Amino acid sequence: MGRWRTTCGILLAICVAASIPAAAATDDAARAAAEGWLKLRDAGDYEACWNQSARFFRQKVTSDQVTKDEWKEGSARYQMYLGRTLSRKLRSLEYMDRLPEFPPGRQAVVRFDTVFERTGTMVEIVALMLEDGVWRVSATR
Repeated sequence: MGRWRTTCGILLAICVAASIPAAAATDDAARAAAEGWLKLRDAGDYEACWNQSARFFRQKVTSDQVTKDEWKEGSARYQMYLGRTLSRKLRSLEYMDRLPEFPPGRQAVVRFDTVFERTGTMVEIVALMLEDGVWRVSATR
């Protein structure tokens, strides 16, 4: 009986320990995808932002009768309004299986405390969805 408990305890510890790196890797992937997309936007690479966005994002933009080029122009104007990004710090990262008005599936919401040159401090919110095994931006605010 004592060996059984010891064996079960060891197996439980191994399972818990093995799940921690997997969760951390998931957190890193979603956070990195959000940060990478925002860095592209900061650099004015709206074409890359568009290409790295979720299909849902691109379909939503174009279903609102905005072309890809109009979205890129609007993004550039918005970035000009904000000014240069001075700092960005992770505030929170939350996972869920459903966001209202989004298709079902694995979702993440990442919040950053960001300081911009012209507008000062604001909270940036990036929603992502897991699409074909890759975290892709599905909305920003």
